[in-house]
Amino acid sequence: MNNLSCRILSKRLLIITYYWPPSAGGGVQRWLKFAKYLPDHNWTPVIYTPSNPSYSLQDTSLLADIAPDLEVIKTPIWEPYDLASIFKRKGQSTSLNTGQTNKTTRSSRILSWIRGNYFIPDPRRYWVKPSIKYLEKYLRDNPVDAIVTTGPPHSMHLIGLGLKQSLGIKWLVDIRDPWSTFDLLDEYNISPRNLKKYQAMETAVLQACDRVIATSPSMSKQLRTFDTDKFQAITNGYDKKDFENYQDMNSEKELVLYHAGLISALRNPTNFWTALESLITEDRLGDKTMRLHLVGVIESAVQSSIDAQPALSQHYLREPYKKHDLVIEDYQKAHILLLFVNNTANAKVNIPGKTFEYLATGKPILCFSDPDTDVAKILSKMEHCLVVDYNLNSETLAQKLSVFFGTHKSFTSQDVAQFSRGHLTSVLVEVLNKL
Repeated sequence: MNNLSCRILSKRLLIITYYWPPSAGGGVQRWLKFAKYLPDHNWTPVIYTPSNPSYSLQDTSLLADIAPDLEVIKTPIWEPYDLASIFKRKGQSTSLNTGQTNKTTRSSRILSWIRGNYFIPDPRRYWVKPSIKYLEKYLRDNPVDAIVTTGPPHSMHLIGLGLKQSLGIKWLVDIRDPWSTFDLLDEYNISPRNLKKYQAMETAVLQACDRVIATSPSMSKQLRTFDTDKFQAITNGYDKKDFENYQDMNSEKELVLYHAGLISALRNPTNFWTALESLITEDRLGDKTMRLHLVGVIESAVQSSIDAQPALSQHYLREPYKKHDLVIEDYQKAHILLLFVNNTANAKVNIPGKTFEYLATGKPILCFSDPDTDVAKILSKMEHCLVVDYNLNSETLAQKLSVFFGTHKSFTSQDVAQFSRGHLTSVLVEVLNKL
C-alpha cells in the first residue's frame, strides 16, 4: 500500500493536553508515546496544547520523540501567576499550579486556600472557553474522528465537554489522577459548597463522554458515579526504543540504591532511612559500600529525615532533576531501584510512571506502598521485587533489607512486555476503533 493510500485510510485523533515537550514528567510521556506509535495503527494524532505554558521542569530530550510531520496546534493560555507573586516572599517558591503545598507559612496557606476555592477545577480553567471557540472552527475546517482529553489538569476535560455539546464529536477521557477525591485537595481547605462544584464538573464530564480510560485498574472506584461499562484501564509503560543501548554497568564493590523523581512528604519512608542507618553502622552490608542516589525534587521534610541519620548522610548522593535519557543511563549503574508510592487514600490508584521503566531494566525493585495498591499487585508477581508497608518498623525492615540486598539479581520476564508503549498503543487503538 502506498503512502497516499495509508493517509486516506488513516483516522485522525485530536489530543488535548496541557503537558507537551519540552515539559518533563510522566504525564507528558504518556501521550507523547501514544502519538509516536498511533500512526502504526492508521491513526494520525493531532496535538492541541498551550503556546506559552508554565512548566516547573523541562526535558528537551523528549523532543526527539516528536515526528517531524506531527501536527501540533498551539494557542496562548493565561495563568494567574501575578496573584501568586503577591504572596511570594524573597527566596520562597510559591505557585498556584504546584501539585504540592507548603503549610509552614501563612502566605502559603492563604495561597492554597485561594487555589482550592477560586480556581476550580484548576488554574488552567481560563484556557477552556478560548480553546472551545478556537477548536470549534478548527474542527469544522479540519474534521477528526475522535478527540482525547487528558488530565490533570482536569480543566482539559471541560474543553472536551464543550466540544461534545456543540459538535457531538466522539470523545475519550483519559484520567491520570483522581479528580474531586484527589488527596491533594485536602490541603486546600475547600468549602463544602465549592467541593460540590468539583464534583458536578467531574460528573458532567464522565456522563457526557463516550469512553473513559485511566492509568490504573482501580481508578473507576475513585471517580464519581458513571457507567463503568465504558471504562478501561491502560497503564503507563516503557518505550523499547529508549532501552536499545541499555546495558548493566553496576560496580561489584558498591550497592547503589537509586530513585529519580519527586519524593514528597506524602511518600517519606522514615523507617527506611532509619533501617539504612542501622545497616551501615552495624556493618551488615558485607564487603560492599552502599550509596543512596536520589535525583530530582526532594521536599524539605524528606531531606530532614535523611539528614537526621549521620551515617546515611555520608553515603548519600543528591542530584537535581535530570533529562529522561540521563536517568536511563543512571539505571545502568544502579543495583536496586526505589519506588515510593504516596502514603494516602489515593495511593491505591497511584502507579508511578517510572514503575514500568524500572521493570524494563530487569533490576530489583524496592517499593514502599500499602500492599493493596495497584502498583503493589503488579510488583508482587515479580520475584525480583519487594513491596514494603510504610508502617513496618525499622528493625524488621532492616532484617528484610539485609536479605534482599544480599540476594538481589536481575530478572527477565515476558510479563513485562505487556507494558511496552507499542503494546499499550494497540490497546488504546482497540478502544478508539470501538468509538
